[in-house]
Amino acid sequence: MLLRKAVVAWYSCGQADLNRPGLHCALRIINPSKNIDKNDSDLIFKIANKVTGNDSMSFPTFIQTVDSYVSFSHFDGVTDDGTVN
Repeated sequence: MLLRKAVVAWYSCGQADLNRPGLHCALRIINPSKNIDKNDSDLIFKIANKVTGNDSMSFPTFIQTVDSYVSFSHFDGVTDDGTVN
């Protein structure tokens, strides 16, 4: 189910690559019940860019980021260095 939502979010919010506003849009599609703050999506984007070294996300990077986001969204939050509170 997560992969289906991720594909819909990818095609709705950014098809070639994904930038910061595109990631915020995609996370809102993937998890509509959670009210994600713009600062949180920016932080997630920043952490993903530290891992990849790019200014935008490819689809495989997006899938890895979304999987981590859904897995760790049960925790309190993330910090700038990627650790969980």
